[in-house]
Amino acid sequence: MQDIPNWPPVAHRTRGPRVETIHTGGAVALDNAGKLLWSIGDPDAKTFFRSSVKCWQALPLVKTGAADRFGFTPQELALAVASHEGEEYHAATAAGMLKKLGLGPEHLRCGAHPPYSRSAAYGLARRGERPSTLHNNCSGKHSGMLASCLHNGWSIEDYLRPDHPLQAMIRAEISAASGLPESDLPYGTDGCGVPTYYLPLRNMAKMFSALGAAPSSEPLGRLGDAMRAHPEMVAGPEEFDTQLPIATQGRLITKRGGAALGCLATRDGIGIVVKCGDGNHDVVPPLLMRGLEVLGLLQPAEREALHAFIAPVQKNVAGAEIGELRVIV
Repeated sequence: MQDIPNWPPVAHRTRGPRVETIHTGGAVALDNAGKLLWSIGDPDAKTFFRSSVKCWQALPLVKTGAADRFGFTPQELALAVASHEGEEYHAATAAGMLKKLGLGPEHLRCGAHPPYSRSAAYGLARRGERPSTLHNNCSGKHSGMLASCLHNGWSIEDYLRPDHPLQAMIRAEISAASGLPESDLPYGTDGCGVPTYYLPLRNMAKMFSALGAAPSSEPLGRLGDAMRAHPEMVAGPEEFDTQLPIATQGRLITKRGGAALGCLATRDGIGIVVKCGDGNHDVVPPLLMRGLEVLGLLQPAEREALHAFIAPVQKNVAGAEIGELRVIV
């Protein structure tokens, strides 16, 4: 095995006053000049970009004119870069995107899984319905990929293939944005079937710095604006990726990725990336909040609105408080 990061401890989970588990990880923050502002562990430690890369996976949708051709709204663009919770409005928006393409849920190659939202999952069960591809957290991304394929005359049957023209274009966009040659972008297969790339945290932070500062006139800025305007599409009502833009009025946006990756962009071009080495996503919001505090990027009212994400309380099945998750760096 190669490139195994030596992640340092970053958080403790307590039960009562005592530490029960220790979580490892890393972090990087860069400004738009590439200056390192904050780090934990090795800034060049590598991991998979997972769903945090969705803005760059959606760039062909905007750059080629597909979004405009099919009349995609800002809400639909936000869903195209989302890891949504499968709420009814998420599934309905994905269905609406497909309808504009003359396609249906059966054309999505992402597979079906139950909604991440418990209420949405219970709602399906009460109605005797099974989850469909529309409930997959990546259904918006895949709908956008299908739009890009139709617009450019590319096959929609095998758009997941690494050598498909769409995936080749996405790989080129990631290479250009990260500053890494395509030969230095090894990949694996993400949970939804598309290639996912393996690169240093520093380069991910560079990309999110660019996302934050991108003007509305540019394709990347258009996607960032969609996230700011419609954070309810990006994740779920109670999730950090939705609550942070709301609390900061769009000054800060963030995008989670699988296996506990979190990436954040500020309007003035600071990019922050955090990773929990053991894959526990609960650690990501508190670690991002610590970065924001260290860098002085939160106003008092914003910090208060996001207080629940600083040291999340742990509860038992009956709802009693039994501990908390504490960042220790």
